[in-house]
Amino acid sequence: MAEDGLDNIITHILIAHDRRQRTSHIV
Repeated sequence: MAEDGLDNIITHILIAHDRRQRTSHIV
């Protein structure tokens, strides 16, 4: 259960980072 939570956090960070790159690329 702890591993699943950690994986969820990592995924959330990766998604947030991807969104930042897309926004910066568009601008």
